[in-house]
Amino acid sequence: MSFPIDRLPSSSKGEEVANLIRFEIISGKLKKGDKISENYIASTYDTSRSPAREALRILQNEGLITLERMGAVIHGVTKEDLEEINDVRFLLEGFCMKKCAEEADESLFAFLHFSIEQMKISAKRNDFIEFSIQDIAFHEAIIEASQHKRFMYVWKSIKNIVVTALLIATEKRINMEKEKVDFLIKKHADIVKAMQDKKMTGIDETLSVHFEDTRKTVLGILFK
Repeated sequence: MSFPIDRLPSSSKGEEVANLIRFEIISGKLKKGDKISENYIASTYDTSRSPAREALRILQNEGLITLERMGAVIHGVTKEDLEEINDVRFLLEGFCMKKCAEEADESLFAFLHFSIEQMKISAKRNDFIEFSIQDIAFHEAIIEASQHKRFMYVWKSIKNIVVTALLIATEKRINMEKEKVDFLIKKHADIVKAMQDKKMTGIDETLSVHFEDTRKTVLGILFK
């Protein structure tokens, strides 16, 4: 499995290359301490050195590599890194969900229900890529609907790592027991219900269960 460029298109060649390298880092193909150069990237990913440099800058900003004079050294992603990202998402999304609940935007709720239905269809087809796309779309829609600009900046800074880790974990998870996938889908539905009912404590409780389940699943698969 490699990053599904055809299903998750990039805005530039450099970003596309960064997506491919990031996937190899988080999946463990590129390991901590490995070194990659612009020439290696250009030849491996069939690109020129300019997109290679852009890709390295993106990955450095995400903390996945350290740039050196002749290329870069891989840092990788640790269990602690993903734990911290999970903590950030929990705090960020909890705030955004409560704000959206107060505003009761029916168009948002309609989109969230649509995403859940698409997740169900994807699960039946064992289409883990579409399942992951809908999962991210669900959470991102809530963050965007909150219209909190600073939180959007934070989300964008971690989104690529979240998407990549989720793709890898979902490929494994969607082939697990049907009950586990059904549980994941139900937690998304529970979040929408708590938002529609404007139950702030219910949002906290449901989100806590969802993120704890996600944390255990993703970490269990990536660091088994």
